[in-house]
Amino acid sequence: MGIENSAHAKWEFLATASTGALKAVNMRGFSERFTGYIETGPGCTATARWESRAGSSAGPYALVGSSTDLTTSAMSIQQFAGPLEWVRPYCAAKTTGTLTAELFGN
Repeated sequence: MGIENSAHAKWEFLATASTGALKAVNMRGFSERFTGYIETGPGCTATARWESRAGSSAGPYALVGSSTDLTTSAMSIQQFAGPLEWVRPYCAAKTTGTLTAELFGN
């Protein structure tokens, strides 16, 4: 995961079917509106969702928006209001390939 600027974060699952939460990014104070993109590459299918919590990055997270089933080479866009503190994608890549999640705030 690399943070390109204070209101943008990008995560990637690569080359393997895997399940789990990716590292959360602290968006506190950076934005009050968010757009989350999740894209599956060729040959990759997945179920994905955005999650958030306040306080520490450790502990249970709550669902933001809805869970989405994605076919190969598909894109999901979800918009949600904040402010939010810790935000992360939770993805279950069902097949091998690349799954990319990006979060933008303004």
